Amino acid sequence: MDYFRITNIWFECIGKRIAAKVRYEKLDLQSKSWWADKGSLQPPPLQERDFASRPNSVECNACNHRSFQVFHQGWMCLQPSCTRFFKIGALAAPANLTYHQKFLSYRMAPDPVIKPHHSLIPDLLSTFDEDDASVATSRVAWKGIVCPQCRKCISRKFWRGWKCSDDSTSISTQPQHSCTFEKMTRMPVVSLRSVIDTLEIAPQKRAFMPDDKFMTPEVDDNSLAPYRRLIYNVPGVGHVTHLVSNRDINNHPNGPNTMFTQLQLAELGLQRFPLRNAVGKLALSRLQFLSASI
Repeated sequence: MDYFRITNIWFECIGKRIAAKVRYEKLDLQSKSWWADKGSLQPPPLQERDFASRPNSVECNACNHRSFQVFHQGWMCLQPSCTRFFKIGALAAPANLTYHQKFLSYRMAPDPVIKPHHSLIPDLLSTFDEDDASVATSRVAWKGIVCPQCRKCISRKFWRGWKCSDDSTSISTQPQHSCTFEKMTRMPVVSLRSVIDTLEIAPQKRAFMPDDKFMTPEVDDNSLAPYRRLIYNVPGVGHVTHLVSNRDINNHPNGPNTMFTQLQLAELGLQRFPLRNAVGKLALSRLQFLSASI
């Protein structure tokens, strides 16, 4: 990818249709293009470049429009409204045309007014506040980044951050990537109470049946106190028992609060994996989470 400007627009005959063609020119003429042949030389300095040369141009004697010689086979008028459109002399242009080398190689003089709006390689990491733990779980932090060392695009596969080399989930037959860059973030530790819908204020006493009717459980606050026991009788099936915790139970030493904190701090290997049947080979599945019902 790069930033380009349009230098020429012309028309051609493609079969029985007339199509517009556009010539683009890279804005940054000082850096080597990513599509350049491997081993090719760096472009010469701007002061040594030829910005004066232009392709041959001819004024059409039928419509008085001046056009560059776009094709190697000869000059032709490229205005679709002209009677000489896409003809070399009196004959229609041949089917297999090749572009003229002068048309391909000429360059417009750099224009200091034309500048990119922003970089095509955004430095996303520099926007993260290292002291703000909540950044790690924000939506923008789950996007990919560009490796600051090798410029490879890195997807957020790992729970705690990015790794440039990812041999464990690679599905490519190409040689493994050798860059060792990785960026791990400080993940926030949240309280168990903050993820409970009722904020420990009251237990849920009703459940939904498949026919959208409420099922009211039998409530037992005594036999397993301080747990509240909810028994849901499912007609023709049996029953489901739900033990409901409370703040006193959750705050007990080595209780649910401690377990929930340890779960967040443990290295569980949470990551996203490539979708084997996806259209794009590098498409990722949703992050696989461990869930617990407290």
